[in-house]
Amino acid sequence: MSEVASVPWIDAATLLDFAQEKCGLRDVEDPSFLARLEFFVECLNARDFSREARLDVIDQISDNLVARLHLAESRMRDPEIEAERIEGPLMVTGLPRSGTTLLHSLIAEDPANRGPRLAEILDPALPRDLASADPARMRELDARNDRFLEAIPRMIQAHPYLDMGGQSLMECESLLALDF
Repeated sequence: MSEVASVPWIDAATLLDFAQEKCGLRDVEDPSFLARLEFFVECLNARDFSREARLDVIDQISDNLVARLHLAESRMRDPEIEAERIEGPLMVTGLPRSGTTLLHSLIAEDPANRGPRLAEILDPALPRDLASADPARMRELDARNDRFLEAIPRMIQAHPYLDMGGQSLMECESLLALDF
């Protein structure tokens, strides 16, 4: 048996069960995302990943599911979240290495604008004011960012603001991952 075959993919239902146990939350709020999760896992099963990559992907999916469960819980606990509106959002799109990260960073420097922070992406249930977030949770999110940069050291060249830990400015691909 090959090394890759020795680490099977976990099916979508098992991944969700694991995430629910990990955070103690059950309600996914929008069960329609389960079909997308199942399709995503099915696509991953068709790929040939190393053992380490397979375990990393399973861990990332688990983290995304935990974040999604916390987000659903926050929305149910605070129905006013649903009423919030973002007026006139600015969207930066472009090809890789075309300057979108720089433009995104410059726009976020304007006090009239606000870009999402890494901590908010990793844990959407954090308080709106990150300064009032649990310091232990913020340290945990900083450490997660440090592990990411250790695993992919060249990432800091493409995204130089990632050295700010949980306060790092983030782009939207991380938000989209929560919806699979």
